[in-house]
Amino acid sequence: MTETVETFLERAEALLVTGDVDDALAELDRATRLAPDDPRPHFRRAELWIGLGDVPSLKKAWLSLVRAITLGMDTAEVHFHLMRTLYELNELEGAQAAYEAALRLDKSNARLREWGLRIAIRAGDLTRALKLARKEKAAMPDDFHWMRWEAEILLRQGALSAARKAYTAVLRLHAPAQPDPAAWDASRWGDLYLRRAEICRRQGDYAAALADLAQAAAFVPDDPGVSFGRGLVMWAQGDPDGALPYLGAAISAAGPEVRAGFRQELAGYPRLADLPLD
Repeated sequence: MTETVETFLERAEALLVTGDVDDALAELDRATRLAPDDPRPHFRRAELWIGLGDVPSLKKAWLSLVRAITLGMDTAEVHFHLMRTLYELNELEGAQAAYEAALRLDKSNARLREWGLRIAIRAGDLTRALKLARKEKAAMPDDFHWMRWEAEILLRQGALSAARKAYTAVLRLHAPAQPDPAAWDASRWGDLYLRRAEICRRQGDYAAALADLAQAAAFVPDDPGVSFGRGLVMWAQGDPDGALPYLGAAISAAGPEVRAGFRQELAGYPRLADLPLD
């Protein structure tokens, strides 16, 4: 039987199903040797490396995607993969160019357009990110995703009053009337209430902050952010001793990354040495 590029691609797919990554790559190499001008093996090889996720693999995926594009694969999918790869590698200028190429080919894809915001935020250009969010929100004023993006960007900018207003709008319009901690989206609503509680605390509106923390607890009762937020409110109200058990419980329940964020929040806490931070 005469072997074709399709034959090698099919073999590679079958091998990947069984987890034979090295053998799948070998089949893709054979496909490339058989048809060096065919972009498909390069694209499939890139998908495989992206799936591995480590930095060396992502760099290989980057080269393979560029090769596929050079050989004529000009699709929204290949540019999207390149954008995601470069974003993960923090190559933001290239990610922006790939995003624009993907958007040129798939302008109606709202989920793709969200990546314009992500790239702008990662690049530290919150002004551009907010402009993009508000442009989308103007076209779809009640859309949850764009409302949430606007609120998040305003919070990142430190525009507390505007952020609080934006979070209030999205919660009023979209949050369930009855909290259900077993619902698939419970963590989403818990997170939004935690964010608004943070804003209220930073504004000195402690009663509103505690009310939002209670709402968050109704959605995510085991989230360490609830206990931590209560501890921060008590500390802000002048009771660092009363805050200690709440802060300690939150730190003990948190994972390493969350705990590191908690540590940053606690700069200046007078009983820092009594907390289980190590």
